[in-house]
Amino acid sequence: VLGFDPTMVLVYKDKELREIVALQESKAQTEEQALADPVMSKKYYHFMSSAEVPMAGFKKQDGQYQKGIEDYIGTEAWQTDKYENAVVDDIMSGWFTLSRNNKFHAIFATSSIPEAVR
Repeated sequence: VLGFDPTMVLVYKDKELREIVALQESKAQTEEQALADPVMSKKYYHFMSSAEVPMAGFKKQDGQYQKGIEDYIGTEAWQTDKYENAVVDDIMSGWFTLSRNNKFHAIFATSSIPEAVR
């Protein structure tokens, strides 16, 4: 059995993802529009607050699931050239360290053969 050392590649800034979700959930087109309307503003600030909505969801002690910002982001955000290229660039830029000086290889999981080829 081979060991795996998964690493996270930060492609999107937390603030960027929060703004996308806050606008989406407040039903506003822009930050200015969200802040100009009291109802939209309340919803916007709710999702911009890490104290109210964490980045990653989790199970609370009572068993209920607390949704995080990442739960509101569609899978299409992770299926973009920007994201995939950032992951590949991260692997390539740190290759000697990640591979333990070429002792190990990398795995880049994709959802399809055409995606892997691309």
